Amino acid sequence: MLALLKYLNNISIDRKQDFLMAMADPEDSLLTVIKKLKPQTETWNVFAKSFKIELPLFSPFYVDIRDMIP
Repeated sequence: MLALLKYLNNISIDRKQDFLMAMADPEDSLLTVIKKLKPQTETWNVFAKSFKIELPLFSPFYVDIRDMIP
């Protein structure tokens, strides 16, 4: 997993991106690997007001950093 993170970091640098964002579950073992790299971390909270209309049904789509393996 550490090799994958380093690989993705190198791709980001080659593309002149200055960030690699990963969203993870607090219980995920990936966090212990990410913490070894001592990243800058931020926690964001999103508050939304509910709609008063019936919303269309969407199926959830979750992307994990491990899904980015080429």
